[in-house]
Amino acid sequence: MMFIIDNEFILRGGLVAMDANTHVNDPREHINEEPRNDLFDLMNGFFGMLTFMAVVFFGMVIVKFIAG
Repeated sequence: MMFIIDNEFILRGGLVAMDANTHVNDPREHINEEPRNDLFDLMNGFFGMLTFMAVVFFGMVIVKFIAG
């Protein structure tokens, strides 16, 4: 059984083995290649899901009236 903690593998016997080829980059050095408008994406997600649920709801109401 292996547990992964902070990029280290702790084996069952308490031995710690770390991958020597692991290079962790400082997140402060990250360059955002594609800046996005997060608020616009959030609003699109909410309104898209709301629209989908409204279509499903009214579709089920129509199915109920036809079947019932």
